[in-house]
Amino acid sequence: DRFPNGPTTSFVKRLERAWHDKYHNPLRTRKYKTQVNARRHGYTPRLQLFKKIEPIFSGGKNEYTWGNGCFGYHLVQNARLSVIREEMPPGTSEVLHMHNNSQQFFYVLKGELVFEINGQKIVVLSNCGIQIPPGIPHLVRNEGEVDADFLVISQPPSHGDRVDISTS
Repeated sequence: DRFPNGPTTSFVKRLERAWHDKYHNPLRTRKYKTQVNARRHGYTPRLQLFKKIEPIFSGGKNEYTWGNGCFGYHLVQNARLSVIREEMPPGTSEVLHMHNNSQQFFYVLKGELVFEINGQKIVVLSNCGIQIPPGIPHLVRNEGEVDADFLVISQPPSHGDRVDISTS
């Protein structure tokens, strides 16, 4: 019943239960004896915090165009995260820009992309990615012969955070 050089098993179990009640299960505490009382005090079970979970598809109302024939599809768009799938035909490019607050991660699904970051040319092949911290001027272009299909993950979302940089 005792651990070697330690407390009794029942004491450890009581400590674990108290910790669990305090941090994981508010309904077991005296304050929330019922679900109704818990909701009155603003406790919402974690699974109810999210909308209905279902698959996300590209296209439809979340589709937009940019640049010269490029397409984008918002897959996730909320206050803390943006996930966009974009397609760039061969020979297309975006303008040099930066984001003050957003970090971005680009992951190439198909084709290859050329990034220009601080004057350095970086080629990112299919099934590879690159992270760009906030405040770093960058642009992306497709110098390949096939359409480039890639994901852009921004945290926090980069919309409204973009600063175009003139190259005159």
